Amino acid sequence: MALHLLWDEFRSSFVKNLEALPVSQFNEAWKTSKNRTRLYEHTILEPVCREIGLNYKKELFKIDYTFCRKSKNGTDVPLVFIESENVALDAEHEMRKLCCLSAPLKVLITCAEWSDIPGDWKNGGYKELLTNR
Repeated sequence: MALHLLWDEFRSSFVKNLEALPVSQFNEAWKTSKNRTRLYEHTILEPVCREIGLNYKKELFKIDYTFCRKSKNGTDVPLVFIESENVALDAEHEMRKLCCLSAPLKVLITCAEWSDIPGDWKNGGYKELLTNR
């Protein structure tokens, strides 16, 4: 499968599953890091994996989530590696892990006070800082 098609399918399904969440469930997930991880793991990523026709694996090669396709001999071949880090400023380790692996698609999921527009966040945003990193 071509990378751009895999990315398009992943992104479309990911957005669809996020948009399908009731606001109350989304708000509950953002109360704690553990809640967010549970949301990604069970409510978002498992359905995304099924929808794009791959097999879901957790902690394969110490990667948080892996989507695989079975080869003709039954071996799971990783096509998507996903790392999730609740603290965006600490995500560099996850980025290095993703860069060390070979797969058509690698995704980092994190959250941060992103916008750099003055007044959007009490302490300012992290968009420029994290983009440069």
